[in-house]
Amino acid sequence: MNYYRPSYQLQIKTKIDQQKQITTVSFDSEQYQPVIRYTLDGTTPSMTSTLYSGPFEIKGSAKVQAAIFRDTLLMGRPASLPVDYHKAIGKKVTYNEPYNKGYQAQKDSTLTNGYRGSLTYGDGQWQGFLNKGLDVTIDLENVTALSSLSVGFMQLTGPGVYMPPYVEVSLSVDGKQFTALPQLQNDISPNHNKLIFKDFVFDLKGKEARYIRVKAPTQKGFIFTDEIIVY
Repeated sequence: MNYYRPSYQLQIKTKIDQQKQITTVSFDSEQYQPVIRYTLDGTTPSMTSTLYSGPFEIKGSAKVQAAIFRDTLLMGRPASLPVDYHKAIGKKVTYNEPYNKGYQAQKDSTLTNGYRGSLTYGDGQWQGFLNKGLDVTIDLENVTALSSLSVGFMQLTGPGVYMPPYVEVSLSVDGKQFTALPQLQNDISPNHNKLIFKDFVFDLKGKEARYIRVKAPTQKGFIFTDEIIVY
């Protein structure tokens, strides 16, 4: 007789409701009726953290962390996932350079669908780029007051996935004249050979735009990104 011990690893699932502008969060586990506790501020769950009793709604942003407890002991590693309902969700993205056909993710909706990628680029949320890298323009539909923009990348050098050397953001009210912001430089070495993630965060306070262009060239191999988050 063969048997398998259920894992204590949790899976965080999200569902975006664009009409209500909320994210519904749920947890899934191989354990039978697990005791799950979670936080929304990125801290590690403890026995005093909120007890999970079913799917719950988040409006805006949160850093979800969740773990299974047995008696007072935290079992396994906490699962974590940033949740962001932002101004670009559902907005049209024009690809000035195409994504790689082998890593299309959710195609044209990938970068503004509200879903962050997991620990693997094969999860259907990480979109891959070669050659000239990422170059997209988001149409917010109206001139909008902005506060920040972030875009996340992963690096896993074994299969040839690297951080971009820099990320550049340009803003426009008419889609013709764009003003470029100072580039954000990458500070992760291409020799870092373990899985690592980095969000490039731009301060946009006091700025307005309808169109946002985001560029991130490749340095070698692929770059993978999962979501462009605009506030």
